[in-house]
Amino acid sequence: MSTHSHGPYTRPLFVCVSLLPHRYWPIRPLATCTAWIAIDDSREDNGALQVIPGSHTARTLLHHEHRDDPEHLALDLALPTTSFDHARAVTLTLEPGQVSFHDVFLVHGSEPNRSSRSRRGMTVRFMPTTSVYNHTSASNAAMATLPIFLAAGRDVSGANNIAGHVSSTDLATPPLASRL
Repeated sequence: MSTHSHGPYTRPLFVCVSLLPHRYWPIRPLATCTAWIAIDDSREDNGALQVIPGSHTARTLLHHEHRDDPEHLALDLALPTTSFDHARAVTLTLEPGQVSFHDVFLVHGSEPNRSSRSRRGMTVRFMPTTSVYNHTSASNAAMATLPIFLAAGRDVSGANNIAGHVSSTDLATPPLASRL
């Protein structure tokens, strides 16, 4: 199991940035789960995550459009609004410290933060090491430089650029302090 993270994700005060529904990772075979950890309250008025229930079950990557609008969009790829039914969207409200998990194939996104409160969170993504994160095919510079960390086991594919790589033997051996 390997992980990669965008680090803290902030939905700032009064900034109308929209995170249109998207599925965009350069991972093949595509298999990843995102953990979104709330630092602040995440509510509908401050741009909480919205999902289309069941949209992941077909395991199909929908076509994305490139959107070059950094003033209003947090990402440069989005699903066309005709590819999903927004009326089916469910808002995931979270308290600080709560976590939501979603599959890479789940249609998800958020509306702009129109409140006087921030919506900050931390994302961690998990993928099996049978998959490869292809930095050279990433859609933007941030994704092209994301470090990959080995959370457990070994890189079965042998093709991932694991940051600070240690052997699977090292991961299986607890640190000295935990053995005292």
